[in-house]
Amino acid sequence: TEAPTVAPTEAPTVAPTEPPTVAPTVAPTVAPTEAPTVAPTEPPTVAPTIAPTGAPTVAPSCSCGRVNRAIRIVGGAETEVNEYPWQVALAWSTSSTGAFCGGSIINEWWIITASHCADVMSTSNVVVVGEHSWSTDSNITQTIGIEQILMHPSYNDSTLENDVALIKLATPLTFDGINNIAPICPPNPTDFYENVDAIVTGWGRLESGGSSPDALQEVVVQTMSNSECKKAYGSAITDTMLCAGEGGKDSCQGDSGGPMITADGSFYRQIGVVSWGYGCADARYPGVYARVNSQLDWISTSISETSWCDPGSEVTSAPIKTTPEPAATTHAPITTAEPTDCSCGRVNRGTRIVGGVPTEVNEYPWMVALAWYSSSTSAFCGGSIIDEEYVLTAAHCAAVSDKAVVTINERIWLPNSSLSSHMNAGMAQ
Repeated sequence: TEAPTVAPTEAPTVAPTEPPTVAPTVAPTVAPTEAPTVAPTEPPTVAPTIAPTGAPTVAPSCSCGRVNRAIRIVGGAETEVNEYPWQVALAWSTSSTGAFCGGSIINEWWIITASHCADVMSTSNVVVVGEHSWSTDSNITQTIGIEQILMHPSYNDSTLENDVALIKLATPLTFDGINNIAPICPPNPTDFYENVDAIVTGWGRLESGGSSPDALQEVVVQTMSNSECKKAYGSAITDTMLCAGEGGKDSCQGDSGGPMITADGSFYRQIGVVSWGYGCADARYPGVYARVNSQLDWISTSISETSWCDPGSEVTSAPIKTTPEPAATTHAPITTAEPTDCSCGRVNRGTRIVGGVPTEVNEYPWMVALAWYSSSTSAFCGGSIIDEEYVLTAAHCAAVSDKAVVTINERIWLPNSSLSSHMNAGMAQ
C-alpha cells in the first residue's frame, strides 16, 4: 500500500494525512500546554497504548468485562467484507496492490475525497470500488478510470482548509441492488455533529510511520466541538474542519480522503473526509477532518448534472440543500423525512454469529464451552464466567448437562495439541 519507489512527478513532499511542512499561517503563537518537546510535525516513535481512563468506583479489585483486543486504521479492527459499500481506494494504476488515499461514492458518477489527495493525482490514476482485501481476488472489485478531478477552489495546501475534492469516473457505477456497491448519504446541512460517535474507514497505516493493512479497517471515534479542538491546534482549526479521536484510536497515513460517517436511524451519513493531524492516535492531538456539510453548495454546483441522493429528502435524489451560515454555540435541530426510494448509507453487516468473523485469541476471556467429555472437540452449548466458581448459561442447556464438562479459554478445538491453551473443569452443581 506504499507509493511506488519512484514518486509521480506531482507527488507531495509530505505523505497525505501529515500536516503541512510549513506551519499554518493561522497557527497559535502560544504552544498548547501539553505540546511535545519536539515539533508537532514529528509523529511519536512509539504507538500509544490504550489505558483505562480511571479506576472503577465500586469493587476496585474486581476486573470484569474487558476484552483482550489488540491495538490495530490505528486502534481499529478489520471490517466485514464490503460492509461499507461506498468505500473506494485511490490507486496509482491498474496494477497497484494498495491505496495511496481513500474516498467514498456519492452517486454513480462521483467520488468525494480530500484535495490533498487530488493534488497529486492525474486522470491516469484509477478508482478501485468493492475492494476489501488486496491479497484476495474478488469478482466484486472494479477498477475504473478517471474522467475529471475537481479540487475545491478555496483549498489551501498550507493550512489544509477546504480539503475536499470530487472525482468523476470515466464510466458510471451500477447500483444493482446486490448492495456490494452503494453510495453514502450526505450530512444534514445544519448539524454541527459535536460529541457524536463516528466511524472512520481506510487502508492506512496501523500506527504512525508503521505498516499498512491488507484488509479494510474501521475505528469508532467521537467528534468534538471546534472550540475543544482549538485547545490542541489553536486557530489552525476553522469552520471547514471537524475534529475527532482519542488516544489509541485515529485515522493515519494512507487513510486520507476516506469517509467519516455517523448513523442516522437505519442509514449512515458522511460528515467528514480524513484530512490531517499531528502523528496518529496521539491523545493530545485529535484527528482533523474536512467538514462535509460546510461544502454542500460547492458539491451541488460541481455535480449539477446529477445529485447526491438523500433518503431524508421529500423526493428521490433531491438536489443538495443550501449550506447555512455556521453558528458558534447552538445546535440546529435535525429534521429527517421518511426514507424514499433513494438507497444510500446502508451497511452490509452480518447478523452475527451467523455471518460473523473469528475473534482474536481469547478476546472474550469469560467465554466457556459446555462439552460432553474432556476429549470432546466441539461444544453443545456456551456460557460465561461470572466469578471463580460459577458459570452462567441457559436452563435448557443445564437440563441435559449434569455429566458434562466446562471448557475454558478455548478458541480453536485442538484438545490434544500443544497449541491449545484450554482447560477442562468438572461440574459440582
